[in-house]
Amino acid sequence: MTGVLSEPADELDLPAAVVPKGRSLAQPDKVVPATRAGFTWRKSASAARVENFLRLFTPEVIDQPLIRVGSKHDGGYLIPDDLDGIGYVISPGVGPVVDFDADMAARGIDVVMLDASVKGPPLQHQRFHFKPLFLDSYVSATTTTIDAEVAALPPDVDLLLEMDIEGSEWKVIHSMSEAAQRRFRIMAIEFHPLTEAAHKWRLPDFESGIRKLLTTHRIVHVHLNNASSAVRLGGHRVADAIEVTLHRRDRSAAHPGEQVTLPHPLDTANLPILLDHKPPRIWGGAR
Repeated sequence: MTGVLSEPADELDLPAAVVPKGRSLAQPDKVVPATRAGFTWRKSASAARVENFLRLFTPEVIDQPLIRVGSKHDGGYLIPDDLDGIGYVISPGVGPVVDFDADMAARGIDVVMLDASVKGPPLQHQRFHFKPLFLDSYVSATTTTIDAEVAALPPDVDLLLEMDIEGSEWKVIHSMSEAAQRRFRIMAIEFHPLTEAAHKWRLPDFESGIRKLLTTHRIVHVHLNNASSAVRLGGHRVADAIEVTLHRRDRSAAHPGEQVTLPHPLDTANLPILLDHKPPRIWGGAR
């Protein structure tokens, strides 16, 4: 996106502006003041706390190279080239684009697809296993949990989690047991809405969720989704939705002191008709 965001309103660093979706590509971006997004200084986390939260997403350099799986644009993720031995993908949230799932199925990996809002995936594959259930923090007639889905799969294979469930990822992460978390060799998760990290009562929930994942995994890639609004948090311009790849710590060695390349050569814009968001320099390696 090409708009210029205004600076934070005060030292508490409100989410100063949001670039709305759907604007004309021929006209400058319009700026929406933070007050219209429902934030006030009384509810805002400090700039330092928000920046510390953003720093948790800093990727680490690992031994394996990253490969792109799925679509060249929206629906594709960069993940470590470490798929040998992964038996199943758990993929909550079934949208009109299932290129990632189809790519995994073509590699001989079964995909468990979860979504109660659709009748099934937009295309069929013998390795797709669809369940009309929402992924949540409890089991019911219409919901399931990570632990329940992991328990239903063979215990002797690693798993991959690909999750884009529009903000419900936080409660899923908090409700996941450590044992289930360790079953996932790789996780590709879209986190949103990052705008709410500016809220002092919402930020601890976000921060603890990421710290929980980091006990067993390391972040190896992050990409700002340009289909979401640009926001300013902790003094840094980011996106309201970010795609994050995590790799289990026992699968490779990290290289402290080395900086990742951001954007990665395989990164592409989710929406190719718009400019991609640039990653903030606090994640290192920004070009």
